[in-house]
Amino acid sequence: MLLTFVRRGPSKVEESLMVINWVFWQIGSGPYLGGGFGHFYNYAPIKIKYAIDRFSMETKRQLDVLERRLSGKDGRGGGKYIVGDQYTIADMMIYPWYGVLTQGKLYGNAVEFLQVGRQTQPHCGIRPITRASSNRSTAFYQ
Repeated sequence: MLLTFVRRGPSKVEESLMVINWVFWQIGSGPYLGGGFGHFYNYAPIKIKYAIDRFSMETKRQLDVLERRLSGKDGRGGGKYIVGDQYTIADMMIYPWYGVLTQGKLYGNAVEFLQVGRQTQPHCGIRPITRASSNRSTAFYQ
C-alpha cells in the first residue's frame, strides 16, 4: 500500500509526509483499539475492569486526536479527510477501524460505552468502495 501511495499520492512533499505520518499513526494506534479495547471489552471471557478502563481511555484519546484533526482544532486546517480535501491511503487505513467504531458497527455497544458523540470521518464512509469494504469487515467481526 505504501508503495502505491508513493507512486500516486499527493504531489506536495508536505502533504505526502503528513499522509505517511497518519499511516504510521494508524499502525501504532490500531493495536490498542483492536487488541486492547476490542479484546477486553468484547471478547475476553473474563471482564477485567482495569483493562477495560485503561484501553477505553486510550481509545477515547485516539478518537479525540482524529476529531481534532478533522475539525481543524489541531492547528492544521482540517477538511473532509485526514489530509485536507484529498482521499488518501491514510483514510483507507483509518476508516475501517475508527469510522466503523463510531458508527456503532464494531464491538457490540462500544459506541455507547465510549460515549462517542459524533461520527469520525463521515465523508470516507460515503465512498462506495469504502462502504463495501467496511461492510465486509464488520460482517467478519460480528
